[in-house]
Amino acid sequence: MRFYTRALRYYTRAIEFYIHAIDFYIRAIGFYTRAINPYTRAIEFYTGAIGFYTHAIDFYTGAIDFYIRAIGFYTRAIDFNTRAIEFYTRAWTRPKIT
Repeated sequence: MRFYTRALRYYTRAIEFYIHAIDFYIRAIGFYTRAINPYTRAIEFYTGAIGFYTHAIDFYTGAIDFYIRAIGFYTRAIDFNTRAIEFYTRAWTRPKIT
């Protein structure tokens, strides 16, 4: 009978050891997740910053496109005005019927 009680004591100590090991692993997982959390936040911040800069680049390319279109509009207006000037100078310098 004494053998069984001693064996039962060893088994309970082994179970206690396994419980402590499981507790240690759970604490280690918590430590690693707390250690990883700032890095994930930094990655999230940098991806947000990259998104912000891509939006800024998109805005500036849109502004450049707007200015290029405005230049095209003004060159067409200048072309129209030069044609109008040519038309009026031809009409003005045309020989008049008297």
